[in-house]
Amino acid sequence: MNDLYILYFTLAGKDDRAGGLVKIGFFSVHLLFFLNSFKIRKSMDRRSFIRHTGLGAAAWSLANPLSATDFLEDRKFRISLKPDAIGVNMPIDELLPLAQKIGFEAVAVSSDWLLQMPEVQLSNLQSRMSDLGLTYGSAGMPLQFRETEKRFKNDLAALGKHAVVMRKAGITRVGTWIMPSHNELTYEENMDLHISRLRQAAKIYADNGIRLGLEYVGPKTLHDAARYGFIRTGRQLKRMIEEIDVAGVGVILDSFHWYTSGETAEHLKIWRNEDIVAVDLNDADKRLSKETQIDGNRELPGATGMIDLMTFVGYLKAVGYDGPVRAEPFNETLNAMDDQLAAQATYDSISRSI
Repeated sequence: MNDLYILYFTLAGKDDRAGGLVKIGFFSVHLLFFLNSFKIRKSMDRRSFIRHTGLGAAAWSLANPLSATDFLEDRKFRISLKPDAIGVNMPIDELLPLAQKIGFEAVAVSSDWLLQMPEVQLSNLQSRMSDLGLTYGSAGMPLQFRETEKRFKNDLAALGKHAVVMRKAGITRVGTWIMPSHNELTYEENMDLHISRLRQAAKIYADNGIRLGLEYVGPKTLHDAARYGFIRTGRQLKRMIEEIDVAGVGVILDSFHWYTSGETAEHLKIWRNEDIVAVDLNDADKRLSKETQIDGNRELPGATGMIDLMTFVGYLKAVGYDGPVRAEPFNETLNAMDDQLAAQATYDSISRSI
């Protein structure tokens, strides 16, 4: 038995759908039977465990039923596994079949690992992923552009090699994030620095057919942490991208940053499919207000219901977004889980949110 289908009926006047089938992963419904097979840290109490895993998400599904048609498709984007964001650490030859078995359609492979791989192995890796029906997610950019000019120049000199390896591996999307405050540079000074440095990096990637995604960071707590505030909204980032003016530069849209920046559905309309390089689906800490959210303390999508993921994901579908969608909760409870358990819980949460 791989899947369990639960018949539901909607109340008259509450929904125009008469009924349907909700697909709940066998893992989510029968999770308690697997507890003896996985080592969970003692610090994880029952409430935290249920809240952070597929069991909690299964309860969410029953309270927010989807029709079978809704669940199955009407999307072009691919569900991607970003292992380091959920504490998963295993050899690539184990990671790929696990991802495929669970249902992931893309995997973010470590850039550091790829850089150390002989060219013939890069080709073999592509073939292996193709055989499993997997594609690459977005990779990270190994360039420190926020510090000294010397550090930036040293990293930039090595970026060409990184871009070539990414191209040979078949990776077409890389990304980085923008710190929303600075102790020394004013907004405009910081903007000029970012435009100059990121333009140089973007040209290197563009020459190799790779798109560069930039992620704005929304929490007010981080924006106010230094003397000068900087970019924390999509509208501000859009201006930077236009000033960089290099083909392929776009946005990494994160539901958590969209929420904490105070943006709405209307603000999403500035982005087209070709502008969006990658997407992160996360939820917010229900103990905190929008203004007091902490960047490193997020939840799996749908875990708390703080963020309007229906609107967020609905827009991605409307514009035909066709890139990777991954969860990046940086959650201690999730990181403490067994690798397989964490990956399964993450997949369940994403799939129910889309």
